[in-house]
Amino acid sequence: MALYDFTIYSIIERNAKHLSERTALIWEDRSITHKAFKERVNRLATGLLDGGIKKGDRLGVLAQNSIEYFTLYGAAAQIGAVMVPINWRFSPQEIEYILADTTPGFIFVDPEFHQAINDLAPNLNFVEKYFSMFEGQGKFQPFDFLMKRNEAHDKIQVASDDPFVIIYTAAVTGKPRGAILSHGNLITANTEYLMFMGIQERDVHLAFLPLYHIACLGMAMAVLHAGGKNIIMSKFDKKIALENIEKEGVTLFANFPPILANLLEEAEVSSRNLSSLRWVMGIEQPDIIEKLEKETNSRFVLGYGQTEVSGVVSLGVFSEKPGSAGKPGLLIEMKLVDEYDREVEAGKVGEITVRGPGVFKGYWQLEEETEYTFRNEWHHTGDLGRFDHEGYLWYEGRTPEKELIKPGGENVYPAEVEAIILEHPAVKEVCIIGVPDSEWGEAIKAVCVLKSGQSIEDKDLIEFVGARISRYKKPKFVDFIQDLPKTSSGSIDREKIKTDFGAP
Repeated sequence: MALYDFTIYSIIERNAKHLSERTALIWEDRSITHKAFKERVNRLATGLLDGGIKKGDRLGVLAQNSIEYFTLYGAAAQIGAVMVPINWRFSPQEIEYILADTTPGFIFVDPEFHQAINDLAPNLNFVEKYFSMFEGQGKFQPFDFLMKRNEAHDKIQVASDDPFVIIYTAAVTGKPRGAILSHGNLITANTEYLMFMGIQERDVHLAFLPLYHIACLGMAMAVLHAGGKNIIMSKFDKKIALENIEKEGVTLFANFPPILANLLEEAEVSSRNLSSLRWVMGIEQPDIIEKLEKETNSRFVLGYGQTEVSGVVSLGVFSEKPGSAGKPGLLIEMKLVDEYDREVEAGKVGEITVRGPGVFKGYWQLEEETEYTFRNEWHHTGDLGRFDHEGYLWYEGRTPEKELIKPGGENVYPAEVEAIILEHPAVKEVCIIGVPDSEWGEAIKAVCVLKSGQSIEDKDLIEFVGARISRYKKPKFVDFIQDLPKTSSGSIDREKIKTDFGAP
């Protein structure tokens, strides 16, 4: 690391030196201090280097949250390896695509996903070694195999601008894209969260969203940066979450529908104490937010962000400007532009474009898409917004080229789902749209035209999709109609379909 660099591992070293005996991580019945965390990171880093991993090599991870997962992030940071966290809800085909795209030398897998990777293994000839996140099994060596040596290794020069993680975003044209985030990108996001929410050593983050998602990774890194405590949950469970909030004095967490609604309902039934909460951040219905702020000491943070901007562009407190996405962060330059990249005035809708140290390094091995996204030296988000006269951002949907649906906080592009549905022999045409949903915030709806003489039940088409791609991408609703409306150019008129069929 050079004179002016500061990396994720710099945070771990700092905490071990100055906050050595404070608790860093808790997972189930295990608890480790900042000092112990650094020691585990160092041992794993040595094991990775001994195994042949070099700076820039990728590490694939298909696992739920654990101390081992956090340790992998830390070891990768120390030696300049690049994490590739994979959504464990993905289908085997999607998992294989990401692995083939990034060609990781080592893969780390939870036992429950061993069989899925075993089935893919014949096509993964680039993988040198397979590791279980816990006990070994078959071709999967135990995680602790890499933790044997406690000797220091030669210092690896890692820069702030070096890649740290590749997070795959939703598929715009049928294939997911890997957004490359550097150490500096994540540290920029940390700084925004620390400054806005005043995160300190005393703060406790409940990490129940998956670590393959920028929302959980970003919040966990921010709390780690402050020297606070991360309570890790393998996945969300409302009763266990409430136990942790009460027992550990959780002060903040990130949320996607319907998590918060479930927590508040369960807390009321079980008389759990939520008084330690200070902040909840994410997406939620206004009535649920109002209930949170009425029944607890916490405030709800709304904002605008995406993986490509390290998770955060703007932040605001719901009660101060309900419905808005807050104001741009202190390390963010934002401009709203028309289709010719001309800036629009306050009150007018334009595409959200961004510059600053939080903007990602580009899409993995997609030079043309990266160049297009960064045209005119601004990152074009594909989202629309407007500024009011007080400088607050109001989200106004997506540009036509970036139709995006977000059921429960996950990103789903219609093109990907449409391509799968068109594989069904009974379907002639289809248009996928997002519709309001009280449980998930937004749900997927398929509007289909069947081929002459063909028929299919809603549930059968839904399961057809769910068997081929991640189940959260399958439609919740299906309408069958005679003809899809078309524009004058003959293409499907998506806006009219939204107007005519936009109800659940």
